[in-house]
Amino acid sequence: MNILITGASGYIGSNLLKLLKHNKDNNIVALVRNKKYKEKKINNVTYLNKNIEEIELSYFIKNSFDIIYHFAWDNYKDVKSEHHLSTELTKQKTF
Repeated sequence: MNILITGASGYIGSNLLKLLKHNKDNNIVALVRNKKYKEKKINNVTYLNKNIEEIELSYFIKNSFDIIYHFAWDNYKDVKSEHHLSTELTKQKTF
């Protein structure tokens, strides 16, 4: 199964990744923003160091993911701020 996990370096995403990577039938792309994860292939996990707005539609078509787990959400603790409503929410809707 081809799986994309956005926010894979966060709490929920990283724990889901730990569970899913044990099934060798899964091919996982882990989207991370943290620079400590370089774009590398480890077993059945590929770390992709990008923000969600940097991914083109063609990437999704090329990889034909069976499942997308979406946990990338910047500054989620301040969801009522003007910045959050005008910037972050727009990025999420576009994604």
